Amino acid sequence: MGEATKNDLIDKYHTSAKTIERDIAAIETLLGDYLNLEVKRERFVNDDGERDVRYLVDASQGPFLTQREVFIIAKILLASRSFDKEVVEHLINKLTRPLNQLQLAEHGADEINTLLKGERHYYRPVAEPTQLAVLETFLDAVYAHKKVIVDYRKRDGSIDKDYVFTPLSIEHFDYYWYVRGYKEVDTTKGAKGDEADAARILRCDGVLSIKIGPDATKRELEGFEADRNTVIGMFKGKNHQTQTILVKADHKAAKITIDRINAEVVGYYVDQTEFPASSLAEVPDDAPVKLKSRLMLGAGLYLLLGISGIEVLEPKELRLEIIKKLSDTLARYQLD
Repeated sequence: MGEATKNDLIDKYHTSAKTIERDIAAIETLLGDYLNLEVKRERFVNDDGERDVRYLVDASQGPFLTQREVFIIAKILLASRSFDKEVVEHLINKLTRPLNQLQLAEHGADEINTLLKGERHYYRPVAEPTQLAVLETFLDAVYAHKKVIVDYRKRDGSIDKDYVFTPLSIEHFDYYWYVRGYKEVDTTKGAKGDEADAARILRCDGVLSIKIGPDATKRELEGFEADRNTVIGMFKGKNHQTQTILVKADHKAAKITIDRINAEVVGYYVDQTEFPASSLAEVPDDAPVKLKSRLMLGAGLYLLLGISGIEVLEPKELRLEIIKKLSDTLARYQLD
């Protein structure tokens, strides 16, 4: 709550009561038109026995984040580990500054800074944090329907130079930012016609340089499914398409698996016999659970599914690949 009194303002600015009232009226108009805020007036007698007017503005009623909302967003930002520490500090300071400037909370940002002090001090980003400038350029291109031209480091370490890409959407998953869109393939250099304008997903930390290009052809998110599961594969999927995956999970692992791969419960097993179910609540305790999801078959997926308590049922190629990877892992742990 912001407040000031007429007599204090007269003394501070060495002006008349009429000037103060005129200026307050102008401020009130601006606050009402742009921020939907109201200036309230309370008449009172001050300690000197003089009549006075207290002007009050409750900024929490405007389009501002509350102290609790700022705290929640700051916690999510720290947990993402996506950006360098300097970027995170800059963003948190911008979030908390209005709490002090507009007096949106009794103690301003002090309480938030106290609660986040340890987490901010020990914050460590991922090994390859996203550059904020890269993300902002992708956002600019999406809003303006522009192509971008990037130098992109692929997961195998090779670099695609002057990669022409039409970004359509931006999302975040497991510490990293991803951009969906279409890569333009030059058919004059040997690329097949059906490879042109192929659906792609770029991971932002792989972008070495980026600049805005020409206007983009209007496109929709067709050619691959527009859901968060497409990026769970992380690195490269089969033609960047999602596939239906069935897994068998023990009851303890089911909750984690549901969250990690955005799966739905479709059944459970009792002595090898399968029974239908649509939620974990319908599954008897300790019964193995059958889960279904649509995912892109990529390298990151093996990390998610190759955990204790999970058995991939379909597709067969994924099952065989996980068997091979687990066999290789077991071989590394063989005793001499």
